[in-house]
Amino acid sequence: MKILVGMSGGVDSSVAALLLQLQGHDVTGISMRIYSGTPAAGKQANACYSPDEDYDIECARSVAESLGIAFYDFDLKDAYRSNVIDYVAREYCGGKTPNPCVRCNQRVKFSALLDKAGLEIAAPVVQAAGERLFQFEHSLKDIADNTYTLVLRDNGRTIASQTVFVMPDYVSITRPFAFERSDPESARFAYQAILAEQYLNLGRPLDAQARLESVPQPARTPAMLSLLAQACYSNREYARVLEILEGKAGGKTFAELTLLANAAIELTLYDKAAGYLEQLRQYGDTAAVNHLLAAAWTALGNAGKARTYHERALELDKINP
Repeated sequence: MKILVGMSGGVDSSVAALLLQLQGHDVTGISMRIYSGTPAAGKQANACYSPDEDYDIECARSVAESLGIAFYDFDLKDAYRSNVIDYVAREYCGGKTPNPCVRCNQRVKFSALLDKAGLEIAAPVVQAAGERLFQFEHSLKDIADNTYTLVLRDNGRTIASQTVFVMPDYVSITRPFAFERSDPESARFAYQAILAEQYLNLGRPLDAQARLESVPQPARTPAMLSLLAQACYSNREYARVLEILEGKAGGKTFAELTLLANAAIELTLYDKAAGYLEQLRQYGDTAAVNHLLAAAWTALGNAGKARTYHERALELDKINP
């Protein structure tokens, strides 16, 4: 199918031309010259009616050439001046606030341009790309959400047709659009762990714990469990620390063993504390760990083991004073 694409030189219309071409259509690019004001030095701010119109048209032409499609521009200065500029001036003088874009769509973009392009290129179907501005006399809020075909007519002649998706109350979107990048559902839980870690760094363990508790148990990763144990320890929930880390699959890190040992000491579970402290020695036979082991075995009434660890701690203190 032969399709004319209104090209401005911008991203929207350029991508529209590419997509239609990829769909197998015979695409031709068109643009219109409407600026009749005074030339200005240098590039001006982006506007459809501006002194840098030549630059915009050349951008559109360059895109068309890169796509390998034909491109035409049409002189519609007179049509734009009589239908838009003169109209806007009259309305302002009458104390009204006209919308030049609506007027341009009705009388120039979807009328004069199509008439001229149709005569010179003879394309029966027109796909007008870029922005379209529609004004409705009544709100669409009470219209049932569904797919509709919007048809624009001028003096009984159809000048544009477009599929319109009406959503209830404009905001009830239950899932992302198909073309919108979205993270998988599981990523939401990872964000909670990131926030929890930041809260711990800020000295807000209650907030950290709340974030991690919001993650369903089957979705909690080993790293999340470790963070949750840290938050619980800071919140003096020592029994929860043991529950979380003892139930965690796999080996225990140095930080986790430290939490387990300290939580067990706080709960006066010295036999558990001694077991975790022994495991900590695998990461490093330090004076601090040996002092704690001596204290744990003293509390458990094992003087022999307590003496052994105490002597080892004194020895290490001399090596690393």
